Amino acid sequence: MLLLTAFLLLTHKHVAFEVKYLLGEGVRFRVDEVSLAFGFSASLVWFLSYLFSVPYMMRHADPHKDGKSDLFYTAFALSLIFTAGVFFSGDLFTAFLCFEFLTLSSFLLVRHEGTRESEDASSLYLFMSLTGGLLVLFGLLVLKAKTGSCAYEAVGLLSGNDLVGVTALLTLGFGMKAGLFGLHFWLPRAHPVAPSPASAVLSGAMIKVGIYGILRVYLALEGAEIQENVSFALAVAGLLNLWWGGTMALFSQNLKRILAFSSVSQIGYILLGISATGLEGHGKAMAISGTLLHVLNHGLFKSLLFLVSGHLLMTEGTVELWALKGSLGPKRNLWAFLGFIFGFAGITGIPGLNGFVSKTLIHDGLAIASNHYATFWGVVEKMFLLGSGLTALYFVRLLEVLCTGAGQRPVPHPAKSHDSAGKAESLIPLVYAGTGGLMLSIGFNPWGWLRILSFPSLRALHVSSEAVEEIAHFSFFSHETLSPALISFFGALFLYAFVRGRLRPVPQIEEDSLTARLSSLGRRISAFADTSFNKGAGLAYDALARAGNMVCHWGLHVELALQAGVNALPARAVAAPKIASQMDEETGSIWVFLFRAFQKAIGLMEMVEEEDETLVTSLAKESRILLELARVEETTLGRLYHAANMAVQEMVQDTAKIEAITNREYAEGGRVARALVEHAGQSALRMRPRVPELLLSVSSLRRVENLSITLIIATVILVLVTALALFFVR
Repeated sequence: MLLLTAFLLLTHKHVAFEVKYLLGEGVRFRVDEVSLAFGFSASLVWFLSYLFSVPYMMRHADPHKDGKSDLFYTAFALSLIFTAGVFFSGDLFTAFLCFEFLTLSSFLLVRHEGTRESEDASSLYLFMSLTGGLLVLFGLLVLKAKTGSCAYEAVGLLSGNDLVGVTALLTLGFGMKAGLFGLHFWLPRAHPVAPSPASAVLSGAMIKVGIYGILRVYLALEGAEIQENVSFALAVAGLLNLWWGGTMALFSQNLKRILAFSSVSQIGYILLGISATGLEGHGKAMAISGTLLHVLNHGLFKSLLFLVSGHLLMTEGTVELWALKGSLGPKRNLWAFLGFIFGFAGITGIPGLNGFVSKTLIHDGLAIASNHYATFWGVVEKMFLLGSGLTALYFVRLLEVLCTGAGQRPVPHPAKSHDSAGKAESLIPLVYAGTGGLMLSIGFNPWGWLRILSFPSLRALHVSSEAVEEIAHFSFFSHETLSPALISFFGALFLYAFVRGRLRPVPQIEEDSLTARLSSLGRRISAFADTSFNKGAGLAYDALARAGNMVCHWGLHVELALQAGVNALPARAVAAPKIASQMDEETGSIWVFLFRAFQKAIGLMEMVEEEDETLVTSLAKESRILLELARVEETTLGRLYHAANMAVQEMVQDTAKIEAITNREYAEGGRVARALVEHAGQSALRMRPRVPELLLSVSSLRRVENLSITLIIATVILVLVTALALFFVR
């Protein structure tokens, strides 16, 4: 895929083919300059992520589930195919089919780990992506009913409420996949649980599917009555993405979650670039070139950063910031350190790297727009510069955490799953070096990449050759272009130095009973929040489904009415105005119904958001109470420890006293025993002269004893003889 798209880019070849009658409508594919720019960016990100996935999957292979890696690579390849299918689709119907198949294949990537968190995140991703596909389908049905075509360009043929409704449906539908503000909730939940190579392609390429759809719809509005209003709406959405994503990234504590919110923020840059493409001449050329180049640049540095997070997961076993302090020191992990530095320099727009080039082009496009509409676009241009400073701010914080200090607890290194994992890890430096080389080549030679990637698209979109030539000779390293980037970056450094001590510190998490209680509380709150969200989402989905059924029924009714009108046209020509009026009334009722359904869905989302805020407040209160209890418990334990220490010291002193008393008693007992022995010896000496007398006395006693025994025996015998004599006499 990479070689094919590169060949088509260099040779400026166009490809178009159609499979007729498939699914009744036919499937059409078209390869043009704009789709090639997106397709080349996606295939490059996929190639780099695949190289990294080889050692990563070996490290994380489960020996009890041999087919798990096969399932991952199957979903990985299918996601590339369906992403390319959306980029190279010839109409909205083909794009919708590939869009839905991409949802299913990428769902498997998010769910790959099989944990509870991955199942929840993949379910949310599936629901929101299917809802986005449903919105695209609604817009497609209305477009087909009104114009008889599913082509992107047919959107510009609509007018009035039809144009507004179809544009809104398609933009919101594609915005689900792009992570548009308010529709981005799946991004910070899916990235932390997905495998790092999957996160790289999710952020670096797959969300560009939504951007591609929005860009195609916007380009179709050229000359339409609502183009200016859509430009304003996209600019506001871009600023919301830029600032919301950056703010959330600044206070997040999980590396992959920070990168997910950063993706939300970077989509804001691209939306701002699209919003400025409605200009004419030099401004349009700047905006389109910056948008297409930032699609590639974001794919490079964001996929690189996600791969670095995967490298840290392989070596450190975690992506939590409190355990990663100092993990990217150059002496500890040189290649990951270099990869992060390249990603950091690219995403913050440091001159000499690729991000600086595309951000400069988008900024100049906004500056030219501010010359025409000073009030609105002037504010947007200033907010763009401040948003660039916010990006630098949270990445400077990330740089300090990862590259300085030491982790708050040791994390065991996971063991290798295969003997060949060590050899496969030689691919990791190759990925870092290749990505860094591409970023440097874009940064130092932007004109060559613009000639390949952007200029063909500018000519295809009928931008004047003078504007194209002006960009070809644009000075990217002049004082005017370097000043905004350097002011934003160094301003972020000074601001970080000022607020560094005021930012929420990275917390230290200990495996104790307090953490267990917090985890239990979090699981209960999460379960309640999921239940509430599922209820609200189910109601919203039912409302959208009913609206879809109504649209389909209306389309069938319109088709039957048109057929009947055609058959009876010669006889009922007078009734044509009445039929047209009836169709307009039915169309109006449909849009009213859709508007009310969306109002209900928005109300449900607001209700869920209020419940989430209540839960967050409750969790904060519970956390404060638990922390206070922990402090009290810590104080009590300290006092008990002090008392126990004093008691032990007293016991030691008492033991010493008892030992001294025992020694004294032992000595006294020995003295008494010696006295008794001496007394017994003296008594024995005194008794020695009387021993013969005592022996004679003992002998006399023995003779008396023997005589007594003899007399007793004689007496007994005499008694027996007397008794026998008396017996016989009778």
